[in-house]
Amino acid sequence: MSASRNLIYDSRWISPTGIGRFASELGDRLPCLHHQAIGGSPTSPLDCLRLGWMLWNTDRAFFSPGFNVPLTSPMLAKRSFVFTIHDLIYVNHPAEASLAKRLYCQHVIRPAARRAYKVLTVSEFSKREIVDWARIDPSQIEVVYNGVGSAFTHAGPKHDLHRPYLLYVGNQRPHKNVGGLLHAFAQICGTRDVDLAITGQATAETVATMEKLAIAGRVHFLGKLSDDQLAAAYRGAQATVLASEYEGFGLPVIESMACGTPVVCSNVTSLPEVAGDAAVLVETHPDSIAAGIRRVLEDPTLQQTLIAAGLNRAADFSWEATAAKVLQVLQPLTVAATQSVPTLIQPLEASVK
Repeated sequence: MSASRNLIYDSRWISPTGIGRFASELGDRLPCLHHQAIGGSPTSPLDCLRLGWMLWNTDRAFFSPGFNVPLTSPMLAKRSFVFTIHDLIYVNHPAEASLAKRLYCQHVIRPAARRAYKVLTVSEFSKREIVDWARIDPSQIEVVYNGVGSAFTHAGPKHDLHRPYLLYVGNQRPHKNVGGLLHAFAQICGTRDVDLAITGQATAETVATMEKLAIAGRVHFLGKLSDDQLAAAYRGAQATVLASEYEGFGLPVIESMACGTPVVCSNVTSLPEVAGDAAVLVETHPDSIAAGIRRVLEDPTLQQTLIAAGLNRAADFSWEATAAKVLQVLQPLTVAATQSVPTLIQPLEASVK
């Protein structure tokens, strides 16, 4: 009988981000993962060299909850690996990536998707994008989705801004369309008694937009929040708004729904897939965003319908289900006899053509 072996797990990804939550939840639930000290940063373009050398000196397979992979060659490649591409933001929005990251996507991640034992992703939308970009068979990619953390429940304390508020959760990078949300909010706040709360701190661009629109006094920045604080912020909001131009999944959609708060989100990329019929879907321009927000604020019946539908939709996503899907992919690699996949190894030069 073959002995069971733990997989090397890249726990460096654990952080208060979407990928970090994915990494943390899997690390807590899968005992087959060995949290080995690796050093360095998983987002460094040179990390592929560190991982390649590490795998050359071990008999274990490797699993990353993020997009970092070992750089292999016909001479060095001998261990199986699984990694996760949550989205193709650096490919589809190159202005948000450095030259080094763009080169890393093209010459490291793309060929690695063809050499990997499996590639994980978090939505059918992302899977289709990866298949087209990497030119690989759909069977090479497994959709495992994200889940809702235990802190995000309907019952619990509510954040109090002393005024009704809308909530945006996320960073302020261009693809998040915070500028579009601010312009939409400017159309609303003159006639509605509602403010806007945003997690994190304001960027210089966000401050400039607020000042231009004369809404700075109506927008509040909540800073860095724990899960319990974030759940309270969701519960206290009139609605959560995610007007992104691009998402690979969209965790705030299901977290807000799980907390019993209506959601207004964009009708692009992964968001319709994740939201189902439990959100008000809008286009990404300010007029449509504002119209969607008004629908929710002005219609109590719609609010109750969205709350009920959202709770049901959020129940479809759990970290236990995600972990079970990931384990199903990783299980063959935990057997000592399954160490290499030479038929999947291709020279780097050939795989980037």
